[in-house]
Amino acid sequence: MMKRALQVVWIGLLAICSSISVQAADSPAHDLVRGVSQQVETLLADYRAGKLEGEEGLNNGVAKILDPVVSFKRIAAGVMGSHRKTASKEQKAAFLEKFKTELIRTYAKGMVGLGEFTITVIDPEEDVTGKRRVSVLQDAITAKGTTRIAYTMAQSRKTKQWKLINVVLDGVNMGKTFAGQFDDAMQRHSQDLDAVIATWGAEVENS
Repeated sequence: MMKRALQVVWIGLLAICSSISVQAADSPAHDLVRGVSQQVETLLADYRAGKLEGEEGLNNGVAKILDPVVSFKRIAAGVMGSHRKTASKEQKAAFLEKFKTELIRTYAKGMVGLGEFTITVIDPEEDVTGKRRVSVLQDAITAKGTTRIAYTMAQSRKTKQWKLINVVLDGVNMGKTFAGQFDDAMQRHSQDLDAVIATWGAEVENS
């Protein structure tokens, strides 16, 4: 189940990086998506051409691209859920770093392994002009078939920046799935938050 949830993440991110926004061409969100798409395409081409320092170079490149457009802190906080109330500042920071590292690593691996693909954006049924939160439906078409994706972009009131805050793949809600996995991990480790944080990546890999 954890591997399935990680696939939700990287496919959803790939949709953002590879599609054309449903918003007006001059909207900030559209410009953001277009710029990220170009960066990712260039990075992937460099990796396949051997211009990067292997997987580490790819992961570092992906991190630099996704940092400004993905709200890792908000997503990680949602995954911790009620457990965040009893977590120390250090524990929150440690989980955020572990969670972010795993998402970036898995996304980079998935991006390379996906192969040829096309993205079809489904037109919104309502006007999204002026909205600070936009949900976009997309179909990701690969050699293995078609996957329905929905991702949510939210605009900050203070900075006006748009960031990814959630991804749903074929009805599987990434945020809720990871939150459930965090609860399960807390039960397995007898509510030992440090143990959950320390083993999070390994448990995801082996699940």
